[in-house]
Amino acid sequence: MPMTQKELLAEQLATAEKDLAFLKEEQAFDVEIWGNAQPHDVEHLANFEKFVAKLRKQAATRAVGEMALKPPAVRAAKGT
Repeated sequence: MPMTQKELLAEQLATAEKDLAFLKEEQAFDVEIWGNAQPHDVEHLANFEKFVAKLRKQAATRAVGEMALKPPAVRAAKGT
């Protein structure tokens, strides 16, 4: 069964979160061993953090948009 856009976005976000955690650990290891991180690694991590932030925003926007489409009684029950 094909994934919905919401499921695909959730999977992308989960994978990106794992990758971001790995990059942060890798950079911390470099700092611990070598005393610093390579400039290109720092730049890559910063760009990847921006990408993950964009995915988080998309997921939040989608959740808010979907809630707005629900009947008023459901929205009231959820507190929106």
